Amino acid sequence: MKIGFKSKDRIPELVDLVKELITKIGVEKDKPTRLLNIDQAASFLGVEKQTLYKWVCQRSIPFVKCGRLTRFDIKELNVWIAKSTFKDIDFSQRFND
Repeated sequence: MKIGFKSKDRIPELVDLVKELITKIGVEKDKPTRLLNIDQAASFLGVEKQTLYKWVCQRSIPFVKCGRLTRFDIKELNVWIAKSTFKDIDFSQRFND
């Protein structure tokens, strides 16, 4: 592929543009994704992949289908964790009456 330039004085401008684009691509590449794959979700939740597949089949965990792929929305997982969290009950105050 051959790219022609009418003047060589535009080459530094083009080089700067390419560097800027490479920087933007690098930033986007390192940007955390909102949808996790099965491996990432299992690691995030601290469970085995098989357990996660079981929860998906039971529809007990929120997930997103992207065609045949199963993905997990990190925001929905955080809500699910919050809803699934139980707080300890202090029975000592209830029975000291």
